[in-house]
Amino acid sequence: STVAALLMASGFHLLADDFVPVDAASGEVNFFPAAVSVKKNALDQLIPFYPQLASATEFNFPGMNKTVRYLPPLIQAENNTSGYPCKALVFIKYQKDSGLKLEKLPKDDAFQKLVPDSWISPLPENASRFLDWFLEIPCYRLTYSNNEMMVKTVKKLFEK
Repeated sequence: STVAALLMASGFHLLADDFVPVDAASGEVNFFPAAVSVKKNALDQLIPFYPQLASATEFNFPGMNKTVRYLPPLIQAENNTSGYPCKALVFIKYQKDSGLKLEKLPKDDAFQKLVPDSWISPLPENASRFLDWFLEIPCYRLTYSNNEMMVKTVKKLFEK
């Protein structure tokens, strides 16, 4: 969510955060207009871009040990009636003092990261389509400690 908000502040359009609908037939990513959940530890980084977060209501979820403030999506659903091709999966992680590292992620590692948080249709044809799609799509891991370098790297990825 922090990365999504930082990318929005850098001119990217957010299609979805946390929940990303992918069309089973086309493999395209679709718009899902949910707010971005901003955790407490990200507020200092994001308030300069989104001053409204400073006074936003906090929501506490004790069962998840999480307190968040919500940042509404910055684009309207009517502008996103069709899907967008998904050309790669990039798993992004902040790690203090790591610099920036972009590497190809082995499929088994990517699968283990993707599937636990995914809902896959129980229909055999859709599960098969998901596996076919996943096997064809390149997967990367982007580890960063500098927001500006991360944004520049993501921009380069989108140019490709």
